[in-house]
Amino acid sequence: MNSQTARPKLVDEDEPPLKSKTMRSAQLSEDCLSNGRTDFIIISHGCKYPVHSSVLIEHSDYFKALLEGTTCMRESQMNQVCLEGIDEMAIKAVIDFIYTGRVEISPGNLDDLLNASSHLQIASLIDRCSSWLTSSFDLEHYETLAELATKYCLTQALESFTRQLAEHFLDLTRQSSLYLGLELLQLIDIVSQDCLAVGSEYELLSLLETWLSHKKEDFEIDHNMVEEQEAMAVRLLSNVRFGLMSLDALQELQHRSHYPPAITSLITSALRSHENFPSVKPNDSTVQNRIRSREPSLVIVLASSGNKKHEILACRQKAGVTEMYSLYTDAVQHKTCGAVTIDNCLYTISLEHYGGFDHDAFIRLKCFNPAIGDQRPLACPELQVIPAGIAAVGKAIYACGGVSKCQTSFTNLCEAFDVERLEWQRVPSLPAAVGNSAIASLNDRLYLSGGQRIEETGRVITGQFFSLKPGETDWKELASLTLARRGHSMLAVGSKAIIVSGGLINPSSRSSTGVPMERYDVITDQWTIIKGCSTLRGPSLGHFYLLPGDSNTLFALGHEQQRAQEHEIWSIDLSKTESLSADTRLRMTLPEKYKLHEAFASHLYLNFNDKSLLKKRCH
Repeated sequence: MNSQTARPKLVDEDEPPLKSKTMRSAQLSEDCLSNGRTDFIIISHGCKYPVHSSVLIEHSDYFKALLEGTTCMRESQMNQVCLEGIDEMAIKAVIDFIYTGRVEISPGNLDDLLNASSHLQIASLIDRCSSWLTSSFDLEHYETLAELATKYCLTQALESFTRQLAEHFLDLTRQSSLYLGLELLQLIDIVSQDCLAVGSEYELLSLLETWLSHKKEDFEIDHNMVEEQEAMAVRLLSNVRFGLMSLDALQELQHRSHYPPAITSLITSALRSHENFPSVKPNDSTVQNRIRSREPSLVIVLASSGNKKHEILACRQKAGVTEMYSLYTDAVQHKTCGAVTIDNCLYTISLEHYGGFDHDAFIRLKCFNPAIGDQRPLACPELQVIPAGIAAVGKAIYACGGVSKCQTSFTNLCEAFDVERLEWQRVPSLPAAVGNSAIASLNDRLYLSGGQRIEETGRVITGQFFSLKPGETDWKELASLTLARRGHSMLAVGSKAIIVSGGLINPSSRSSTGVPMERYDVITDQWTIIKGCSTLRGPSLGHFYLLPGDSNTLFALGHEQQRAQEHEIWSIDLSKTESLSADTRLRMTLPEKYKLHEAFASHLYLNFNDKSLLKKRCH
């Protein structure tokens, strides 16, 4: 074969092999390469490239229509096609790609590759180019990269550029020509991102006002243009999340007179929420009050004891180092009984002591709002019993069963707190009085398991399992736990399962291997022991948690694993619990002064770029 008909030599790039549409197409390309029998020719710039029509059809919608379409095309009859409008080197690269899945991409050939793959409708190569474009992002070349992405309608790349501009927003604003040259819609797309990296919303407001001031020079000073400027200001500044500003910043802004009425209204609303929280609770679903964060963080509620204060800690691991942020502290002596998150506000119920006697202790519900950075009390529960934890269904917090403050009797009474109406109301009672149970919610239903009840022979650990959908009149009894237990944790996993872990079991059930975890299937109404996964025997209420969006990583606080210490946080990979030994590992290490045996886990979305939060980091 002469030089004009020889296949081009593959340039081996550090790219993963092509993920073909099916295993059949990958095998097809390999078989065609090995047998060497071609049945079609691509002609480009005087060169002929023998290829296999089956490979072209498999990878290119253009060739699929050309060779398999209902219309009888001349090229299909002649078994060749002339592609003169595409760069010669790009044609060679395309042919290599559809046979091997490898391609060399560089700034010099990217435009030609995109032109060829778009013309020939090779989606896999377009995706590869788009991925390269996304990974090559930097501010210096942003305009060139964005122009290419726009030219070839690479939506995912453009969306990625917007996110990356948001994540490097302060660097963007330092490049004045680039920042001030952004169009209104481009800037709105950037500043509306939850991942926007900015020190404060007050700082963002100042930066946006600088952009608006620059744009004023583009308008002629007449009545119509003044109205257009105001409309632009409203559209842009409405993306500032005023509800996240400090009270001092809002009070200062309230005295400024140059803002359009719509923006003044947002400032006034945010100020009212600050001053009247929790009676006026910010709506987390509105853009002005939503924390700029895309990922939830693990939050730990620590009870006060001795000279240790009640504290709310946020924990995360960054570059292998545990970072802790003290979100809130107070000196009131209390024992935490439960914690739950609704609309990115953390609700805790606790037994607070104001003296040395039981009559000086009160069950209180409090709400911590990270947007304001403060915790404030809500209406006290009417029942004044220590509940078996709390769980949220919709906009309501449920406290079911429990034990008296003096620990002498159990109750079957239940009540719910409406976080919007800010009031408690009774809900159907449990079939029997029970304490030290665990409660969770799944698919808008409440589930309560285990605990202790009082019988003639004394206190007995039970494995009973009940369910209630808000609005129903009676609890439904379901399949009992495999192991009766009390003081345990119970969590929903995905939309079809519940797991229980830890706790104390009947003496007759003691095992040297610890307390096994078990899983409940809501479809089959059956409990099964999770193989190879057990915890140490002891109170575990609130010690286990699954962050939203991750149903596989189960966090365990304190000494729940054999190797764990009281100041450590371990994780269990639930996707591997069917193996003989579960995948458990140390995730975070807190200072030894933090003992997690009475801690409760929950989550919050937090903006770790915010200057006010950075000041709360524990060193």
